[in-house]
Amino acid sequence: MLEGHGPQLGQAFDIVAPRRSIVAMTLGHVVLARSRAALDATRAHERVHVRQCERWGPFFVPAYIVASVAARVRGGDVYFDNRFEREAWSAAPIGVAVPDADPPVRLGQRADAT
Repeated sequence: MLEGHGPQLGQAFDIVAPRRSIVAMTLGHVVLARSRAALDATRAHERVHVRQCERWGPFFVPAYIVASVAARVRGGDVYFDNRFEREAWSAAPIGVAVPDADPPVRLGQRADAT
């Protein structure tokens, strides 16, 4: 597994999803994050996604998209109610703050959660 972080990644995340604060993401065996703190805070979660990629192979991305659509059809959130995200959050600490995220992010919690 390869990990990388840096401000340019944060800028790229903002372009990809301007209304969601992406802190980190997994692409196969590569985990990318906004910063070292974000990488440290999301490591357990992202490693679940690495295992999911290994298990599903080339079908992971289509399956992830189908799971997001299914969540939306059921009236849920495309991210928080996605079965792959729920599995990843079950293995990671929820509510951990990422200190340098902008806007501030508490991992595993909806932006409207208090």
